[in-house]
Amino acid sequence: MKNIQISYNNIFILIKYSIMVFFKFDKMKWPLVKITLTGNIETEEDFNVFLHSWENLYLQEEPFTLLFDATNFGMISIYYSVKMTFFIKKLKKKNPQFLSQSLILLKGKWLRFLVNFMFAIEKPVAPVYVYYLQNEEPVDLIKYYEKISTSPEIFAKFLPSI
Repeated sequence: MKNIQISYNNIFILIKYSIMVFFKFDKMKWPLVKITLTGNIETEEDFNVFLHSWENLYLQEEPFTLLFDATNFGMISIYYSVKMTFFIKKLKKKNPQFLSQSLILLKGKWLRFLVNFMFAIEKPVAPVYVYYLQNEEPVDLIKYYEKISTSPEIFAKFLPSI
């Protein structure tokens, strides 16, 4: 929530407003949770809300799978990759661990670098399958999720530490 203060004829008005955040969680097909990432991370507060929304999935107390569509994600600072490694470390302490696996669809060399960088620093909580879409490939999270079992060789795979 952002605040803006407007003054008119010595009258001050405080307006609270919400801006579009860079993420959207879709739990309609639970235990598959679609997470769409678009644009840029504008503030650290937005990023913290994203992490909090993710952590709240554990309140269901049942296994779930994360399906990330990061094909329209912007130029993200490496700072957030580092911050994500601390979040992963925090999630690993949860017992029981409800995250079963994750799928990440993305485009672009920078996001590919950030994902590799992040998992080089901190191994994931559960297996992560990453597919790098070519320019015009359609984005269908469910289709690619199903391909994990039928064509696992098309994915970059990051595994938790043993």
